[in-house]
Amino acid sequence: MPLVLVIDDSKTVLVFVEQILLDASLDVITATDGRKGLQRLRDQPVDLILTDMYMPELDGLDVVRLARRIQPSVPIIVMSSKEGRLNLFDIARALGAVSTLPKPFTREQLLAEVSAVLEAAERNSRQPANGMERNGAHVHN
Repeated sequence: MPLVLVIDDSKTVLVFVEQILLDASLDVITATDGRKGLQRLRDQPVDLILTDMYMPELDGLDVVRLARRIQPSVPIIVMSSKEGRLNLFDIARALGAVSTLPKPFTREQLLAEVSAVLEAAERNSRQPANGMERNGAHVHN
């Protein structure tokens, strides 16, 4: 089962997202702020991070930037309900987020985005590092 780390300072959003992902048979760990989320990531690699953009101390941009140092290939989805998020979403993508999800979102929207990102990550993990493979062994140029 894929393991998803959800980081949001709103306990309401955290419980909502966690329950949807658990109902979809995903394993979930949660954190109520960016620092705790990054510590959980240090303790246990995950398959996906969902993080809020606006949080005290470390915001979503900080989480994306620092998570890239801890687990460089982990896909990250940034969520936000604030105005002006389009600019910040662009910055989040530039820092390494693979997707953004405007709040409020429905169960279906969340599951569609999470599924698409996990499927893309799975496809990418099956590709050879340099795009060449011969008889199951990587060919290095």
